[in-house]
Amino acid sequence: SLRPLPEPRVDWNGPAVPLREVESPSSLEKLLGCSFLHALTYAGGLWPGRSGTLPDGALLLGSVCHSILERVLARTGFTPDEAAEEAERLFDTTGPFLGASLFLPGAERDRAVARRAVRDAARHLVGLAARLGVSKVEVERALEAPWPGGTVRGRADLVFTSPSAIVDLKWSKGIRRDLLRNGGALQLAAYARLLAHEDGLSGPPPVAYFILRDAVLLAQSERDFPGAEAVGGPPPREVWAALESAALAARERVARGELVSPGREQDEDAAAALTDEGLFVPAPCRYCDCGALCGRSFPAEGA
Repeated sequence: SLRPLPEPRVDWNGPAVPLREVESPSSLEKLLGCSFLHALTYAGGLWPGRSGTLPDGALLLGSVCHSILERVLARTGFTPDEAAEEAERLFDTTGPFLGASLFLPGAERDRAVARRAVRDAARHLVGLAARLGVSKVEVERALEAPWPGGTVRGRADLVFTSPSAIVDLKWSKGIRRDLLRNGGALQLAAYARLLAHEDGLSGPPPVAYFILRDAVLLAQSERDFPGAEAVGGPPPREVWAALESAALAARERVARGELVSPGREQDEDAAAALTDEGLFVPAPCRYCDCGALCGRSFPAEGA
């Protein structure tokens, strides 16, 4: 006989879950958004299959642009226009190896969009570095720092040095403005904290999102990033303090076997934010493959 579908649940109580010695900015965000998924992933070793479909749409466009910009920005001595020309050249020569479907018949529009995006991004980012007078631009820099829960380790898209800053590359704006304005840019705040530790800075440096599709820089202050669209919001130091406090409390609950999967009770469009009640981090349900385990994949009446 058929067994009943899993009943949708929010609270889970079970045996103690071993804590991780090393966390990453993304794993901390997962811990706060859905500790049930965090435990399944890292303690249970439950990962999606490796035979998924090839990326397409915005994911593919962002991936190709990101890879080409890595190559351009890792080199020094380019003027903004020279960087743009090099980005176009690399797109035409290495692009087919990075995103073959963009170079097939019928993909002319997406290919043109990606080519323009990578050209404009290279010009803007090299120009930004020149305006800031930075001494070094590092791509995919590995960062690490201790915290009360052990170690936090990750890779930042772009790291500027002297003056220091963190820039995260994203394909589209989406909720990025809201994240910066409302204190929900958790991963940026974490990278800023890690960089401050590694480089001996007095505090976390300023952070920004660069939107590839629109060649727009989103920052909290134009003083930190000249020419950026300033959206305001709490500084990275404040966001990291809230993140650290919330994550340590969540780890204590996980260690007792108290897990939550709150996605069923949340708005799918909710975004992380620092509120008067504390730090809110939504469950990552739209990126999760475990909905059949928490019951979110099944209608309540059929569970």
